[in-house]
Amino acid sequence: VYLYSGEGREVKEVRFEYLDTPIKVYNFEVEDWHTYFVSEQDVFVHNSCDVSDETLEWLNKGDPENTVYYGMQNEKGVYTGITKQDLNKRLYQHNYNGKNFDSLSEQYVGLTRNQARAIEQYFIENGPANALNKANSISPKSKYYSEALKWAKNFIGN
Repeated sequence: VYLYSGEGREVKEVRFEYLDTPIKVYNFEVEDWHTYFVSEQDVFVHNSCDVSDETLEWLNKGDPENTVYYGMQNEKGVYTGITKQDLNKRLYQHNYNGKNFDSLSEQYVGLTRNQARAIEQYFIENGPANALNKANSISPKSKYYSEALKWAKNFIGN
């Protein structure tokens, strides 16, 4: 079982408390998404998505300073990208190169570079904002490819 913070980072330090009597926990499932509500600290625990320790280490490597965004045209997401820059600066760069986005819409923040790449690749392949994407963020030949997509699907809740 893996525990993640609200920013999507794996929690490395956990304190276990053994109780003399049982306590009530709530198990709920939404479309095969098994999640457990535990304790007065509002902790949610989700079952692992069968991603190897090696892939999790790769995903969690680096600082959580990346954002996944959509490039917007006529209020519709047409491109998925990642950056650690200010979105206005990134918008200027895109439009200087001819993308003609009206704006960039922040989707997920506080991600490592590889977490952001996994989510970007998931959206490139599955939409919704992928009409203008031309390059993969993670090569299908990468040893992390399939598990990274599985992690991304689990992370975004699809």
